Amino acid sequence: MKTILKLRQITDFIKENVGCASLPVYDCGEGTFSFVFEDAGKRDFNGLCDALRQRGLVSYQKTALQDNLFETFPDGEMLLQIAFFGSEARLQATVDAKTALFPVEKYEGQRTHQSEFFLFETDHSMIDCGMCCILRLCDGSFFIIDSGHFLAVNDHDRLYRFMRERTPAGEKIRVAGWFFTHGHDDHVCKARDYIKKYANDTEIERIYLNLIPEYHRDSGAWSASVRDITAHFRQFIYSCGIPVVKLHTGQRFTVRGTDFTVLCTHEDVYPRSNEDYNDSSVVLMAEVAGQKILIPGDASAVESDILEKRYGEALKCDIIQVAHHAHFGLSEKLYRLTKADVALFPTTYIFYLQDLEKYAATRTVNDLAKERFVSSDGTVGLPLPYRVGSAEIFPDETFEDFDAIGALWGYEYTEDFKRSLEERYRRKQ
Repeated sequence: MKTILKLRQITDFIKENVGCASLPVYDCGEGTFSFVFEDAGKRDFNGLCDALRQRGLVSYQKTALQDNLFETFPDGEMLLQIAFFGSEARLQATVDAKTALFPVEKYEGQRTHQSEFFLFETDHSMIDCGMCCILRLCDGSFFIIDSGHFLAVNDHDRLYRFMRERTPAGEKIRVAGWFFTHGHDDHVCKARDYIKKYANDTEIERIYLNLIPEYHRDSGAWSASVRDITAHFRQFIYSCGIPVVKLHTGQRFTVRGTDFTVLCTHEDVYPRSNEDYNDSSVVLMAEVAGQKILIPGDASAVESDILEKRYGEALKCDIIQVAHHAHFGLSEKLYRLTKADVALFPTTYIFYLQDLEKYAATRTVNDLAKERFVSSDGTVGLPLPYRVGSAEIFPDETFEDFDAIGALWGYEYTEDFKRSLEERYRRKQ
């Protein structure tokens, strides 16, 4: 009851201190509400932040990117994230009643390892999608991105083995952060299996996410399974005893010498449509060893438009995870803005080839890159800072089961294509 009363007081305070017309309140889930004010200016942003300071709140972080301004205020168990987007004249005030604080302290510890970014090979024996990336941090701990599909039945074991082999005997695996781009089953399901099976040998410090609520106004356009998986994963994550940081746009957090900037969440899509669940992806920019890695998850057309307008050339990066497994997603324009030298395709080689033919944006990011890697070809490691040609290539551990995928999903492949791909796989062993 105290939380509800306090939430009402804060929201009334926000409305009273912003002198512009507002849209209806957006229920963001987990006790989080966002207020969007149109035709706003920097004066409105500064006025609201000053009013919060006069109320006794202390600023936790103030950031800027392009002509966008952000400030974060903790208030007891709550957090207020104030954002101003100059290109849209949009002021966004988010009240979050359920989040751990994101870490901002500069890393002063030992740097015992070269940082390395891995596109982890997910098992496509029975599924054509899935994504998992791993960042090896400078102290030897790990930052994991997503986890893979429930049909990749052994991927939690493979992930454990991968990190166990890189952790000294007698020490627990240290996961300094586990980040989830969005709640689709091919991104979150194996994390639950991993935590249930390997919690005793793994220390997970924080979980980072911002899941769109399964009762969202546009959720009728999603499948029942998407709504169910979102709800069950949310319930599991918030009950597993690991601190959960709910990310909001403009926040910059640091994990063992790697800096992350939140560029977009589903909160930014409102009041536009979220009928495409992929547009609920949290988009992150990682900065490590003087290089940038853009991680858009499955971000699609609406988030692509938002990113282009808000950040422009600030989207330039060295390495990009190609959105939505190289299917329809980010635009040609956005990929041109990134100018990435390395493109990572979390997909099967089958779909990599098909999507190059189907989507101009996929061809664009592929052609602009000096190097490109496909996850079904085997895990690839990029030592950071990365120099083109210095990738660490691991053996291909899995192979598509064409009959199983075809039976489940109805895809048909020619016998010649299946034979040529299998020969390619065998040559790599």
